[in-house]
Amino acid sequence: QILVKNKLFDQAKLVFGEINAATLPSQLRTPYLLIKAELELNAQKADQALKSIPSMDESPDEYRVQAHRIRAEAYRQTGNHLQAIHELIAIEPLTQDVEMTQSIYTGIWQTLQQLSLNALKQWAAQPPPERLRGWIELALVHKESLAAISTFDRRLQEWKNRYPQHPAHSKILEVNTAEMQQLQQRPERYALLLPLTGQFARLGQSVKDGFVAAHFSSGQDRKKISMAIYDTNGHEKDILPLYQ
Repeated sequence: QILVKNKLFDQAKLVFGEINAATLPSQLRTPYLLIKAELELNAQKADQALKSIPSMDESPDEYRVQAHRIRAEAYRQTGNHLQAIHELIAIEPLTQDVEMTQSIYTGIWQTLQQLSLNALKQWAAQPPPERLRGWIELALVHKESLAAISTFDRRLQEWKNRYPQHPAHSKILEVNTAEMQQLQQRPERYALLLPLTGQFARLGQSVKDGFVAAHFSSGQDRKKISMAIYDTNGHEKDILPLYQ
């Protein structure tokens, strides 16, 4: 257990392989299976890890927290982000540890950030449980505001009014707000320097097309941004004047 906790998985596998599960006393059966699941998870065998976790109905909170955490990571590995978040949320009432609680909130937020805007909208339409709904709506505020930064402050305040006691009011909201404030201060003029002719023209054109597509899909804020595009072909040895 100590080796796994310190992420020394190779050493843990060696020690674990020497254990005869059949001779273990009943009180060690649950921790044995949880360690087995941890090692399977580290080996990217998420399905096996989920099968290894025993029933936790009568188990101490410490083991239940570990089981939920393993399930969350296993579901994340298999792409089942919604179930991963449910598992993380289930940990909260089982622990009083402030650091662990904050890591749960961070895990929920990071998992939500992996989802597309369409996926978040589909989740919000189900509708989800109250606690999860607050997380999803905050993620929607974040994702949709990326395309219209000027709406962020208003939408965030509306979210705060709806969910005044939500746990994201801690560091998650602080980090999210700081990120958006940085975006609000982004330059109003962009210059794109790419090889649009010559040997690397195809690569340069692909980058330009992606940049332009992102620009024109960025919502109403794009009206405030001007963009200039320069061909760097022929300027390889003296690109500074072109940049200036």
